[in-house]
Amino acid sequence: MSSHDPEGAVREYLRGAATSAGTADIDLPHVLGRVRSRRRTRRIAVAGTSTLAVAAIATAGISTGLFRPAAENPGIAAGEPAPGTAAGPIDGPAAGGAAAGGAIQLAPAEKINPCGAPLADLAPAMSGLVATVAFPATAPAGGAVSGTVVLTNTGSEHLTGYTGARPVMTVSADGITVWHSNGPIIMSAIVIDLQPGASMELPASFDPIRCDEEDEMQQSFRTDLPALEPGAYGLSAVVRWTPDGAAAGYVEDVGGPLATITLE
Repeated sequence: MSSHDPEGAVREYLRGAATSAGTADIDLPHVLGRVRSRRRTRRIAVAGTSTLAVAAIATAGISTGLFRPAAENPGIAAGEPAPGTAAGPIDGPAAGGAAAGGAIQLAPAEKINPCGAPLADLAPAMSGLVATVAFPATAPAGGAVSGTVVLTNTGSEHLTGYTGARPVMTVSADGITVWHSNGPIIMSAIVIDLQPGASMELPASFDPIRCDEEDEMQQSFRTDLPALEPGAYGLSAVVRWTPDGAAAGYVEDVGGPLATITLE
């Protein structure tokens, strides 16, 4: 399959997934129609029973890594989102529809940058929101490090909605994730109300420890992870928010520039 034929790649991906799961209930024309209508937005969205706490994708017995690089998702063109990652709601109970074998749910924002994997290339938010990391330039190598994430409306529209209680932080070394936010999700919301050009601060923190692929198999990381060695690390944030008046299940993931912090 040519890497320049993403629709054909999606068709083959879904057909193969249905075969491996032992079911032929996936409605290919319906799914492909939704993919075609949303390819232009190139953002990550989620559908499910909650916009603040969502589960990894599971439908008809299929599990996939939605945020892997194209080389790890055969048949998906480089730079194209994996099936189901286009912006907007995906059929499911919260979106007023149903998918074969159950609702389609995308990975939580904490899983956008899995441990040991290259940093995801998150497209600019269509809303114009940008999440900028504001942490000290240096910090001790032991113990949690606190700072803020500045959410700025760079667009021309007044934006209102809400986000979760914490931004998702990622620590990286040479472009590879060495730690990301994890653990139980706090079920509370922060109101977003930003005029064009306005900003707000969200409290954030990270632990200077190193995780690996094994930690992605559980909700919280192991308690005996090694400390990060002193040196410079990349620091980035993702803020997942829901605009007021958006369709059920719709969210937008907001990223920003990579910052640098030195652990001493």
